[in-house]
Amino acid sequence: LTLVTNYAKDTLGAKFLYNYSTSFGAYLTLRYILEVGDPFRKIALRSPGVNMYDSMSNHIAEEGFAKLKKGKEIQVGFERKMKIDQTFMDDLKSFDVNDHEYFDVADDILIIHGTKDEMIPIALSRQFAENNVIEFYPVEDANHPFQNPNHMALAIHKIIEFFRPES
Repeated sequence: LTLVTNYAKDTLGAKFLYNYSTSFGAYLTLRYILEVGDPFRKIALRSPGVNMYDSMSNHIAEEGFAKLKKGKEIQVGFERKMKIDQTFMDDLKSFDVNDHEYFDVADDILIIHGTKDEMIPIALSRQFAENNVIEFYPVEDANHPFQNPNHMALAIHKIIEFFRPES
């Protein structure tokens, strides 16, 4: 994320940076804000991984955990898979976004979440938003990847509206 933000600012001359990230990317954005700082004017998070360790663990079979314990890598994900190892899982377990406060950046964050999300329960995302006074927008019947084009169109519209500069 640092590489991309620096490129946007230094090479492309961007005055303002906006971040739209989903699921694991949203988890990384929240972590980045705390560990590196917040270079973004506005941030829109869709189905944020506010329970990333649990979400990842719930989608690894027993044989996958056995491989991790033996020091092997496994692949996780849906259409785009990524290789992970036990160190990765340990790192996820050690950093829970719910253990931190985001009050200083809350006004510049929007969370959008589908009511039928099977990966990240909407209740967890809503609670995270409430605990940090972050604007929360539920999308009725949307699943985790927002596969229904109408749900995605609604989310995109809401994000563009949120990113629109104030006059």
